[in-house]
Amino acid sequence: MLKESRAVFPDKMSKELGVMLVQLDTEWHEKERNFSKVERLVESSFDDNVNVIVLPEMFATGFSMETNLAEDENGITFSFLRDLARKYKSYLIGGYTKKQGDERPKNTAVVFDSEGRKISEYEKIHLFSFAEEDKFYSSGGSLSFFEIDGFKSSLAICYDLRFPELFRLMIKNKPEIVFVVANWPEKRQIHWNSLLRARAIENQFYVCGVNRVGSDPKNSYVGGSTIIDPRGNYISLDNSVNPLFKEEGAIIGRISQEEVLTWRDEFRALQDMKLI
Repeated sequence: MLKESRAVFPDKMSKELGVMLVQLDTEWHEKERNFSKVERLVESSFDDNVNVIVLPEMFATGFSMETNLAEDENGITFSFLRDLARKYKSYLIGGYTKKQGDERPKNTAVVFDSEGRKISEYEKIHLFSFAEEDKFYSSGGSLSFFEIDGFKSSLAICYDLRFPELFRLMIKNKPEIVFVVANWPEKRQIHWNSLLRARAIENQFYVCGVNRVGSDPKNSYVGGSTIIDPRGNYISLDNSVNPLFKEEGAIIGRISQEEVLTWRDEFRALQDMKLI
């Protein structure tokens, strides 16, 4: 039975939210180099439209089964994320592998507020057995719910995207955005594009999916980071997000709380849902 963990924040109403997805060409196991890349990409693209910065799954190492790379909250990856949130006075989401004492680490996404305080985290529930992730990491057992400037939000990591049941559990808390951080390989890219869109349409929320580019010892990656609205449209600041975007860089989109609420009221699929 999945548990739910929630972060409670002041009731701040915000009509729009600016999201930056950082599509990184991750260097294998080179944490400091990847920190520098992230700094460069954020600095070159950040503006006043951005309220939240989102980095891929295991952004500092690549999708690695080397569990000795895992860290606790005193480690350099956690500190880098915290300091980046403070520097840009933005919410920040990033993936890393978290130490669990003598137990196997967990593939984790952590959320910081604009003052660098950790406000939530999510531990990947569906470990990718095809790549034997389940032999090196332990799975989480809780959903994560938090708010970003009044937007109800939740998280998923990569392989979780294939399990619509997980997203149906999320909808009980009526999130308006779900962030999906991933290392999704090129050979299954069509699945990434299709599943992101499906999760947005069937649950009537925004899906913000951030993937990496480049290669690691086993796979190549072509990104496709994108923002999809509750109607299934790809969006950006100029309404021209290309879901096949393959370069290292940042995508910025502005999302509307009113769009979620209006569409759910107009097209009442969630109210009509019957779970037998």
